Amino acid sequence: MIAVAFECALRRSEVLNLKLSNIDRKRKLLFIENAKGNKDRYVPISDDLIQLIIKYYRAYKPEIYLFNGKSKTDLRY
Repeated sequence: MIAVAFECALRRSEVLNLKLSNIDRKRKLLFIENAKGNKDRYVPISDDLIQLIIKYYRAYKPEIYLFNGKSKTDLRY
């Protein structure tokens, strides 16, 4: 998460709202929806970051958003 935010100069809300469908591996771009001023933009990503995202995906298997939070069933009181 930190690597994506740092390399792409994203705000916290932009990182948390990244969807898998926003990643274009062929063109090496991230599509950022509703960035500052409610404007959409594209951000270039490196091959190294793409590989890191692939490793993260294989380990955690996110479904819609790239970075999922804990579900309520995972919390222990």
